[in-house]
Amino acid sequence: MRAGIVFASAFMAFSNISYLDSAYSASSLPANGQVDWTTTGGVLEEFPEISSEQSGMHFRISASPQHLLHVEVMDNAHHFSDGFWKVGSYSLSLLPSGKIGRFGTDIPAEETKAFIHNFTAAPSSSLILNDGSETQVSLAGSSVAVDTFTHYVDTHGIDLPPPFASSHASSIFTNGAASAFPPATSATSTYSAPVYQSSDAQQSTSSHSSGGGWLKFALFLVVAGWVGKKWMAYSRVKTAEKTCRDLIQIHADALRIRRKQLVYQNSYGVEKTEKWEKEIVEFTKTILLPALSTQGLIPEWNRINSKIIATVDLVSQQPVEKPEALPSNPDVYSPAMNPYDYEKYCTTLLRKVGWEATATAGSGDQGADVIATKDGIRLVLQCKLYNKSVGNEAVQQIAAARDHYHADFAAVVSNADYTLSARQLSKSSKVFLLHHDELQGFADRIGAINVIDA
Repeated sequence: MRAGIVFASAFMAFSNISYLDSAYSASSLPANGQVDWTTTGGVLEEFPEISSEQSGMHFRISASPQHLLHVEVMDNAHHFSDGFWKVGSYSLSLLPSGKIGRFGTDIPAEETKAFIHNFTAAPSSSLILNDGSETQVSLAGSSVAVDTFTHYVDTHGIDLPPPFASSHASSIFTNGAASAFPPATSATSTYSAPVYQSSDAQQSTSSHSSGGGWLKFALFLVVAGWVGKKWMAYSRVKTAEKTCRDLIQIHADALRIRRKQLVYQNSYGVEKTEKWEKEIVEFTKTILLPALSTQGLIPEWNRINSKIIATVDLVSQQPVEKPEALPSNPDVYSPAMNPYDYEKYCTTLLRKVGWEATATAGSGDQGADVIATKDGIRLVLQCKLYNKSVGNEAVQQIAAARDHYHADFAAVVSNADYTLSARQLSKSSKVFLLHHDELQGFADRIGAINVIDA
């Protein structure tokens, strides 16, 4: 990827930046008056750009005929090395551009309309960094900034792809071309004496003819070179796409399992995908980009990243193709494991921190899937391997099991979230609601309470 902002010499210079400083109209401002994005003069005040300063980072969007839009983020505090920017339904990867704290990507011309639509329609966006953190980026004023930029491009006859297509470009070209034709000559002359050329004149004419042939040949070479360059660029993009798609298929089942592990519904029935989006970044960094780097195809990533990320998400939502290759192992968590192995998995977690734990195997358990003891403390668990939120019933069952087994503590353990009503009932019935990743820490804490009491 090119470092910084690349402008071609064929790109017309913007000669009047003063318009950009006063382009806002009251009717086009956001209703609350907030403007976080503006259109200003660009590098060395030669080109306009859309920019914003938020959360210690400087965002800059600029245009050029080659890649139309270039997005650049400058992290003033050097907090991250890469990540991606999610703007509505459009996601773009941010990769280092060669300078510390500077990251960016090019948006291909065919994807510009999709990016601009999301950029101006959404009230805010998310910057998801490589360290797992997520920063909200306001898009207030983005519509005004894009309108200002579009108006400038249109009124100055600059020929860019949609949505920045100039309505004046063709007329300017036509008017300029018309002036190159000589005025028409009179058709009323009746006779002109024949002109005899000397041998020198004939040789000169022959030389001109020969020169015209060389000019045509040179023009042919230029056109052939341009076509060849375009074909090579197209072939590299297609090779990069195939490399990424092949790797996605190789890791398809692993991606499907990870998505099941990381995507869940919260208490209000809303699907939470933040952890899965970070997993996509990790897959890109550790699998896709190294493969592209080996083939020298990293520059092509900027042209295909949105399409490839969408493919990863689509493939991950399909069923596991080879479940027989993924046996249920009670020592290793998987959303594809059977419920009894999940109970054994929770039992194993407790044993690793010093508890004597037994899975009841579902027969006559009176609502307790696991019974564990340590230093005179008895703990009963209800284990739920779900792909939806856990409801009231599990809370009611483990509360009854606590009384039946005369346990000191009762908890529901799950890979999923809990409904709002389950959370409310757990407070009144003194039942703990845990994710299995929290189980060992919880067991250590209640064990410490018993030591203090003793």
